[in-house]
Amino acid sequence: GIKIPDAIITSLVVNPVNGSILVGTWDSGLYSYMPGRPGSPVPLKHETCTVDQNGSPLPGDKKNKQKLLRGVQGGGFLEKSPPGRRRQEKALLCISSMLFDNQRLWVGTIDRGLWLSELKKGPMVFKKIKKLSDYRVTSIKASPRGDKILVTTMGNGLFIYTGRTGKWKILDKKRGIPTDDLNISVCDEENIFSGSEGEGVIRFNLITGQVNQYKLLNEIAHNNVSVVTPEPQNNRLWIGTEGNGAAFLDLDPGKWTILNTSNRILNSDVVNCITVDGSKGRAWIGTDDGMVKYDIGSRKHQRYGFEEGLDSVLVYASGFDHIKRLWAAFYIGSPALFNPQKNRWVTLEEAPSSICYAFSIARKSKSIWMATTNGIVNYNIKTHKNKNYWPDIEFRSVLFDPGKGELWAGSWGKGLFYMEVKKFQQQKIKKFENLAVLDIKRDERNNTIWFATNIGVFCLDKERQTFEHLDVTAGLGFNYVLSIGITADSIWFGTWGGGVSRLKY
Repeated sequence: GIKIPDAIITSLVVNPVNGSILVGTWDSGLYSYMPGRPGSPVPLKHETCTVDQNGSPLPGDKKNKQKLLRGVQGGGFLEKSPPGRRRQEKALLCISSMLFDNQRLWVGTIDRGLWLSELKKGPMVFKKIKKLSDYRVTSIKASPRGDKILVTTMGNGLFIYTGRTGKWKILDKKRGIPTDDLNISVCDEENIFSGSEGEGVIRFNLITGQVNQYKLLNEIAHNNVSVVTPEPQNNRLWIGTEGNGAAFLDLDPGKWTILNTSNRILNSDVVNCITVDGSKGRAWIGTDDGMVKYDIGSRKHQRYGFEEGLDSVLVYASGFDHIKRLWAAFYIGSPALFNPQKNRWVTLEEAPSSICYAFSIARKSKSIWMATTNGIVNYNIKTHKNKNYWPDIEFRSVLFDPGKGELWAGSWGKGLFYMEVKKFQQQKIKKFENLAVLDIKRDERNNTIWFATNIGVFCLDKERQTFEHLDVTAGLGFNYVLSIGITADSIWFGTWGGGVSRLKY
């Protein structure tokens, strides 16, 4: 309900003095909004020091040095020169960021540097910070303790203000960081992390002064990681992306190999599933345009589509059953079974024909649990009969533990479901209410279960029956987690927009 005509809003902060909301805009200056007050929001009236291009007061009498600006022009702040000077300019018009800190308001602008106002009664008085005169400020953040202010700029690096000493420290290319073009900076007790323009994330250790740089892996070249599949027999990790194919990482040398349409291995760069046969050094890659079998040793590949027996080339899920038969499920049509003697796929017409997003084929089990658009389906491999659970809910992930007879099912926006299959006892887990649960994996080493959701990952400690939540504050690349992979010493998380994150034991 807050209407600001013809303005691009860049920041919102609450004034702790009077409870008003200050709205910073890209092209129309500052607005003050008082909830419940008629006529609000209004352009912010203020006073400011008259300064030169270096931020110093212009010559003139005492009155002209102290203030002299009232009113607003075009929603911005119009800075008037003292008598005898014709120069006029707008300050605080193009606002990029704001921060309240200890009764002070910091305002960053696109082309007029950084401004500071002490919060007092009456009009706000803004002073231009000489150190950042005419710089392009991209963000302003406070440290967790509030003792430091981080002012990030595009083209001039990072400025750190320490309130206790009143001094500034500069981090830029001259002082050891890779670039001066920074978008945002945050910090903890020991480190500052800055997001840059084209140079990834830059980490500066406040204690040692060490600089580390974290860039997108050139071998992957895409941050939407839909699949993470470990290959423990050969110490490899496979990933599938939604835009640049698949890649595998040889963990020992740390070398990536990419497989996509550019090197003519895949027909589509959208990868939905990867099933690895480590004993044969072979991977099956399901894409939006068929299935590909890739032999790692020989680097040879074979594509499978309609001519090789597939009813649909939109391959969504795949996996081996208890006798090492390969299954695949699709966007349209029934699941298919691969016949290695004929090198073809055979569709099982009696199987469910809903869209299947995930399989759970447990060892020593003679059935397949499928997460589909019409509930969780249990397909008996021997009798070819189906059972349907929660048929009105769309599911994206499923995990079945045959030893304990436990079934975990993750839905699309409806949360997490649990069932003791033998007792047919079903329940919905309240902690996951209205969440999308996109992948479920068990870590057998410590009896934990991991859940990938749209707000991070959850870990269930089966012994203590407690959930732990991890998100970007714990180091995830992004909160929207699509896939989970477990290797000998790590858990890997594929995210939407944040690449692959690794949690090392």
